[in-house]
Amino acid sequence: VEEFVLGDLVVLEGALPPLSKRAMAKEEGAEELLELVLRVHRALGEGRRVSALGLSPREHRMLSQYGLLSQKPLMVVANLGEEGGEAVQLAKEAEELGVPLIAFNVELEREIEELPPDEQAEFRAGFGMEGNPREQFAHTALSALGLIRFYTVSPKEIRAWLLPQGATAIEAAGTIHTDMAESFIKAQVIGFEELKKLHFSLKEARESGKLRMEGKDYPVRDGEIIQIMFGRH
Repeated sequence: VEEFVLGDLVVLEGALPPLSKRAMAKEEGAEELLELVLRVHRALGEGRRVSALGLSPREHRMLSQYGLLSQKPLMVVANLGEEGGEAVQLAKEAEELGVPLIAFNVELEREIEELPPDEQAEFRAGFGMEGNPREQFAHTALSALGLIRFYTVSPKEIRAWLLPQGATAIEAAGTIHTDMAESFIKAQVIGFEELKKLHFSLKEARESGKLRMEGKDYPVRDGEIIQIMFGRH
């Protein structure tokens, strides 16, 4: 992390002279960018990561041209030993950095994944593991990137799609195909775990009343199954 901050500091030090000239020449947007770069440069000099500065989405976009490493989301992934005693210290360090931590024993997890699916959760619980580390990693990484997953189901496959957090049903439709968004009618929605209990049968979900009908402004939640109903031109 310190190397990222130092590298970003060097990048902005090189960017400041030409940016200052652009601002003096009254180039459009240059003064605002200079103010932002100076503010971020000072924070980096204090050892603070760009991602921890609470910048607005617009400010992040303004800085994107510099490729700053400490601007990117950060998470800690650790391979624990058999005893797992280092987990407490790792958790403390991650908390000090203000970043999420995923810590597990890779070798043990590899052995568990060789077991039948219905036995894996029981073995993880026996070793004091909360949930599937692979799924925890995916969820934490997506959360750090400001993304969620939704799924579509067909007779042949279950497919995952990515959406920005807070996106709506019509945006989910557009992610699948622009035609679906343009002629959107309704979205049929059900939670992944809920549909799993019904053996991923949309027919059973519909007959049991578990499949909800939502409009275009419905905020999609992470892990939901969405079937788009749309008209044809």
